[in-house]
Amino acid sequence: MRSEFFQAAGARLFSVTASLVAGLLSLKLYSRYFTPDVYGLIVVALQLISYLPMLDGGFRTTTNRLLLATSEDVTRKALIEFSQTLYSWLLIVVLAVGGVGLGVYGLFAGHSEKFGPFFFAVLGIAGALSVFANAQSGLLIGLGAQTSMAVIAGVSSLASVGALAIALSVGSGSWAFVASLATSALTTYALARLRLSGFGVLTPWLHFGISAEFWIRFHELRHDALRALRSQVSILLLFSADLILVAIFCSPTETAIYGVLSRLHSIVRGFLQSFNEASWPIVARRAAGIEKFQTWLVHTNGWIFGLAGGGLLLLGPGFIGWYMGTAWLPSPLLNGLFVARFLIIGSSTPASYFLLGIGDFRSIARCCEREVAAALALGGIFGAWLGSPGIALAFLLATNAGTFLPLWIIYARREHLSLAPLLLGSWMRISSGFFIAALGWYLAVKCFIS
Repeated sequence: MRSEFFQAAGARLFSVTASLVAGLLSLKLYSRYFTPDVYGLIVVALQLISYLPMLDGGFRTTTNRLLLATSEDVTRKALIEFSQTLYSWLLIVVLAVGGVGLGVYGLFAGHSEKFGPFFFAVLGIAGALSVFANAQSGLLIGLGAQTSMAVIAGVSSLASVGALAIALSVGSGSWAFVASLATSALTTYALARLRLSGFGVLTPWLHFGISAEFWIRFHELRHDALRALRSQVSILLLFSADLILVAIFCSPTETAIYGVLSRLHSIVRGFLQSFNEASWPIVARRAAGIEKFQTWLVHTNGWIFGLAGGGLLLLGPGFIGWYMGTAWLPSPLLNGLFVARFLIIGSSTPASYFLLGIGDFRSIARCCEREVAAALALGGIFGAWLGSPGIALAFLLATNAGTFLPLWIIYARREHLSLAPLLLGSWMRISSGFFIAALGWYLAVKCFIS
C-alpha cells in the first residue's frame, strides 16, 4: 500500500511543486506589471471564479468514491456516462453564471479605463471553461489514475503562468489573466481527454442526451452529493471568504497585501498536504493496513507543518518584501495571525482527508459550516473595527468551532482512538517542528546580518 501511496504522493508533489513555481512567478509578475490597488480589484474576481466548481453539486466527489469502491464494469460504465452527461449540462450553467456574475462584479469594480463589465465577463467565461476542463481531469481519480491527474495539473499550472508571462510581456495588461485561464483550460482538457481514452472513456466531448437511467442515477446519488457539496462549499469559504470581507472593509491596496499573503500560505499549504491528498483514494478502497498508515501520516504531518510554520513566521514577510517590493509587505501582526491559523488547519489535514475517504461528508460539512458561520460573524465585527488584522483574527478564533477540536473528535471516534493522546502527539510534533525551524531561521538570519 505504501508503494502505491508514495507513487501517488510523488505525482502530487510534482503537481504542487509546479503550482508553487507558477504561484511564485505569478506573484513576481503581479508586482512588476500591476500596482497593489489594481491587483486588489482583480484578485477578488479570481476568488469569485474559484466558487464556480461548486455548481457541480458535489457529484464529482461522490461518483469518484463509487468508482473507486466498485469493480463491476457495468456499474462503472453507467457512472462514467452519468458524469459526462451531467458535466455537459454543467458547462452551460458555469458559462452563464461565470459570464453574468463577473460582469455584474465589473459594474461595481471597474472604476478605471483598464476594467469594465466586458473584461470581467470574459474573465468569468474563461474561468468557466477551466472548471469544465478540471472536471474532465477529475474523473481520472475515480478511475484509479490520480497520478495522471496530478501530472496534468502540474503541466497545466506551468502552461498557465507561461501564458500569463507572454501576454504581459506583449502589453496585454489585465487581459493576460484571460489568456492564462484559457491556456490552463485548453491544456488540462486536451491532456485529460488523451488519458481518458486510454481507459476506454470514449464518450463525446459533449453529451446532452438525458435518459431515464440518468434520472435514476441522479436520485440515487443526490443525497450523498449534497453532503459532499456542503463540505466543499464550507471548505472553500474557509479559505476565501476572508478576502471578500477584506475587500468590503478595506482599501484595494490593503486587499492586495492580504491577498498576496493568503496566496503565499495557500501555495505552501498545498505543497505540504500532497501526502494527505494522495491518501484519501487509498482510504476509499479500504486498503489493508490503513490504521497503521494513518498513524504514520498524522505523525509525519505534524512535523512537516510545524517546520513550515516556523519558517513562515520568520521568513514570510521578508520574502514578500524582497520578492515583490515593500509596497506589498504585510505587518508582523497579520503574518503572525496567518501562521497560527496555518498550524491549526495543517494539524487537522489527515483527519479531514480520512473522513473524505470514508465518505463522511456530513461530519466535514458540519464542522466547516460552524467554523464558517463563526468566522463570518466575527469577521464582520472585527473587520469594521480593526481592518484586515481583525478579519484574520476572526478566522483564527473561528477554528475553535470546527478545525481545532471538533474535527479531531470525530476522527478519533471513527478510528476508535483516545482523543487526548492523539492530540497531544500531533501538537507535540507541530510545536517541536515550529520552534526548531523558528529558532534555526532566527539564528541563521542573525548570523547573516552580522
